[in-house]
Amino acid sequence: MAELEESILEGILRSPADHELPRLSTLSRVSQCLSLHQENPPLLEELLRLLVPGFKADRGHIRLLNPSGLPILERYLGGASTEKFLFTSTLLDECLRTREPLIMLDSMEEVGSHSIQTAGIRSVMLAPLLQHGRFLGVFYLDSIHHIAPFEENDLKLLKVVGDMVAVAVDRNNKAQVVIRQSEELAEAQRMVEVAAEETITRLSRAAEYRDGETSEHLVRVSLYCEALARKMGMEEQEVHQIKIASLLHDVGKLGIPDSVMLKPGRFTQYERQLMQKHTVFGGRILADSNSRIVQLAEEIALGHHEKWDGSGYPLGIAGEDIPLSARIVAIADVFDAVSSARRYKASYSITESFQMIEEGAGSHFDPNVSEAFLQISARIEEIWENNQTPEKAAEPVAEEPKQEAVPRVAERNGDAPCLWILDSDPFQRERLSTEAVRRGYHVLESSCGLELTERLDTEKPDAGIVEIADEGAATLVQKLLEQDSRRPLAVFSRDGSLTRRLSVVGLENCSYLHKPLPPDAVLDELELLLLHQERKTAKTVLALDDDPVVLKVISRLLERQGIRVFTASEATGFWRLLTQHAPDLVLLDLELPLVDGFQICRLLRADVNYRHLPIVVLTAHHEAREYRRALEAGADDVLEKPLNQRRLFSRIQTRLSRNLALRLAGVRDPVTGLLEKSVALRIMEALLLSTLRQEQPFTLARLRVPEFDKLGLEKGFRERAKLLGQVSELIQKSNRPEDVLTRLDGFTLLIALSGLDQAGFEQRLAGWNNKLNNVRGPVSSLTCEGSSATAPGDGTELSSLLAALKAE
Repeated sequence: MAELEESILEGILRSPADHELPRLSTLSRVSQCLSLHQENPPLLEELLRLLVPGFKADRGHIRLLNPSGLPILERYLGGASTEKFLFTSTLLDECLRTREPLIMLDSMEEVGSHSIQTAGIRSVMLAPLLQHGRFLGVFYLDSIHHIAPFEENDLKLLKVVGDMVAVAVDRNNKAQVVIRQSEELAEAQRMVEVAAEETITRLSRAAEYRDGETSEHLVRVSLYCEALARKMGMEEQEVHQIKIASLLHDVGKLGIPDSVMLKPGRFTQYERQLMQKHTVFGGRILADSNSRIVQLAEEIALGHHEKWDGSGYPLGIAGEDIPLSARIVAIADVFDAVSSARRYKASYSITESFQMIEEGAGSHFDPNVSEAFLQISARIEEIWENNQTPEKAAEPVAEEPKQEAVPRVAERNGDAPCLWILDSDPFQRERLSTEAVRRGYHVLESSCGLELTERLDTEKPDAGIVEIADEGAATLVQKLLEQDSRRPLAVFSRDGSLTRRLSVVGLENCSYLHKPLPPDAVLDELELLLLHQERKTAKTVLALDDDPVVLKVISRLLERQGIRVFTASEATGFWRLLTQHAPDLVLLDLELPLVDGFQICRLLRADVNYRHLPIVVLTAHHEAREYRRALEAGADDVLEKPLNQRRLFSRIQTRLSRNLALRLAGVRDPVTGLLEKSVALRIMEALLLSTLRQEQPFTLARLRVPEFDKLGLEKGFRERAKLLGQVSELIQKSNRPEDVLTRLDGFTLLIALSGLDQAGFEQRLAGWNNKLNNVRGPVSSLTCEGSSATAPGDGTELSSLLAALKAE
């Protein structure tokens, strides 16, 4: 059970911030809803409106039961209206019998779920409403459009919500039945608050775990605040509220990128400014709440880094303008930070930590709060000693021992290509691995090239990403070359020297990339290599037809030609196979029950993952109107039934070849041959971030040739496009490996130059103009004009630099 909870928590913490913050906001609104509604009918309706979208479900149902198990109140939400809808009673009965939450991630893969499949239900999640051992009802969510939208940790959260709802329902029942039970009603209300506080406590740990520390930091800070607030004479209710609210003081860290949040060394100026924004993020997350605890948490999150003398952040306010709750948490947070060891620093002794609080009184801290804190030093020390991890209690020292490099293996899908990643930078390696897994690769990652080299004796990866400067990388590359010189390999390094490039020149299917690059750009390049070599020995076709004879004919005809075929007779099975096997082409019957081929065609074209997937539709109709409807829905080709073997195979081969050519050409600008703008902008963003981290200048420049305007009057688009290609090639040849050049729009170029300020750019511009005099074309001479924006002076984000260029 402990391993399961740890796995679920790790899944939450590795999620994107935009996944966790709406959930926290939804739970906050649920807590408010439970407090506001004193009658069950509006309570259930509001809960469904909050939780169906909150858990990304399609439909929701809450059923309340009397002691005999008969329904007394039901509310529905989903479908085209809020009227009662069909749902599976099998799982409801099971939940009633076991009194345990249930989840079915995919009904198509569950044994004994025929009735659920018949009802068109894909995924189901239920939680019982239990109070004092009595079964009050059940909370039901399902999905009819998507496969497995729920996760195991969603079930845990739904159970917590179910417990809170059960308490509120019981409270309302008692209030409506008899007023004399006011004491029991008050207890129910208290339990709602306890459940809400527990939810806040558990979710608040997400920010702390992302920082690589343990939850004891949150516990200690919370207890310090409780003791300090009580010492200052606050009422017990307010003392308790500050204790709970302080748990969310660093919730804004959920909005800080991992590359900054998990950095083991000192921050650069840019990274420090970005980290300081966690106070603003926290304030935004907790804003506009009616709950007093959440209101206090907002004050604390926004103000706990303000200083008494006004030198803090983010607002720079001073003295009593800083909320008292924030002044209390500021002392507690700083004391725990300096008295506890972190991965990047050693801890101070308790005596030294108290001395730092005393020295900060009147400048960093409120003098009165500091004095009260020092007066309860014995209690503070007791809290510190009783809330240490075993490791820190035994050895409260700074730096972690160096661990041996152990390859980390992602869970493998049997059909997924195997990708090896070698990079000693843990943050870059993690980002590459995450992007590769998202694209369907099985990933083996390591920081040690020798470890991967040894595994080559028993394993054969389909592709690799290698940081050539890392230990053992040269040996790994040599062994990869000996094993298969055609294996796609993306080799990248910060060192663009000729020696590095020569070390991989023997690889036939290799790209040399210069850091920094965003993970999606690296994977884009690797997939181009895979496409170019056509690594798959057989193409994959997915066929959907409700006629089993047609499916059998398709399988027999195509498998004879070396094509793998997967077949489905209905839409749900088709969609499952589509996500599992990533086909190269889809054969689609237009006349299907429930969901016809036209609808599926539109769904595929609306999904960014399948927008360019070739679709060949099958139809028994020969009218031109049917052909036109299929093409308008997004089909690439139409085949008539009965199928002709030669025509079927010819059409499939033609569509596969065209799709390959389009994907290969899609990342290059057709006019200049430079990187396509969207790809180049992603690389520029990564280059900007890396340059700012190193506290180096960064220049973004827009280049144009005035003679193009004159040439447009005398010649035409083709002449100007040809000349722009020559200019682009000249500039590109004189660039450093880390410079990024693309076509911005029309006949204007955009270039990113790391490490160069305005003067450096002007020097480069003069050099380009000297070389432009030698370009042969329809005009006697060319000149290049440029406008530029520099970071950090004109901004620290690519969008702000582009805006500055546009304003010039």
